[in-house]
Amino acid sequence: MTRRLGALLAAAALATLAGCPSGDVDPPSDVLTDPGAVIELATRDVAGLRTLAVEARATQYSDAQVIKGKLAILVSRPASVHFSGLSPTDDVVSVLATDGDRFTSFERGGKVCYTGRACPTNVGRLVPIAMEPEQLASVLFGRPPVIAHAGETVTWDRGAGAYRLELEGQDGVTQRLWVTHGRGEVKRAQLVKDGKVQVDLAYDDFGDEGGFRLPHRLDVKMKKGDVDLRLVYRDVDVNLELDAGAFRIPCPEGIRVEELPCPEE
Repeated sequence: MTRRLGALLAAAALATLAGCPSGDVDPPSDVLTDPGAVIELATRDVAGLRTLAVEARATQYSDAQVIKGKLAILVSRPASVHFSGLSPTDDVVSVLATDGDRFTSFERGGKVCYTGRACPTNVGRLVPIAMEPEQLASVLFGRPPVIAHAGETVTWDRGAGAYRLELEGQDGVTQRLWVTHGRGEVKRAQLVKDGKVQVDLAYDDFGDEGGFRLPHRLDVKMKKGDVDLRLVYRDVDVNLELDAGAFRIPCPEGIRVEELPCPEE
């Protein structure tokens, strides 16, 4: 389990996957056979999604325990993300914020405030999703980024009732996307390297929010770090005007500041 997110949730004092739908669904009469058309279907509204404000329930699973908590999540494209851990009375008890370049993370009453470059390693130290902030923002929107690829195929997955895209990237990496017909909802996304699933994202409980189809449940499984996380979105707002200061939080006065290095640099 990622220690920092575990602390983020535990601090809220609430301690105690979804897959594609099953069945045998025939392809629609106007089934798409061009992979590019399915990619366009899945990404057509991405540019219109600017910000996201969510109250979410988070559940992190491990062999030892299950930790639950309430989070306030703010996202502003391209790469700004803010998590606040909330108490049962909605007091902020912990903060993790990044503007895409730097990050800050601390707990109320804690002795250390962590800062540093928002590289994948540092993001992964704090939440169990070791991605660039821009990628993390896209995942939280329910629009996982499409990898650069040289080859692409599409088939109709009867068991999922959705298109299955296979995108061949570099260095043995393949991306799989399951996309619904018509609405273009990404129900699932996987990154596979050398035949092994490294990242598995599953989206469910889609609803209309401000003219966009957004998932209200996100399951994240990552081989690195043995990640198993579920986010359930409750109150959702899109394209609100968010203060840039929400993503550039200073460390509290009187607390020790620790700079976390980026091994990538």
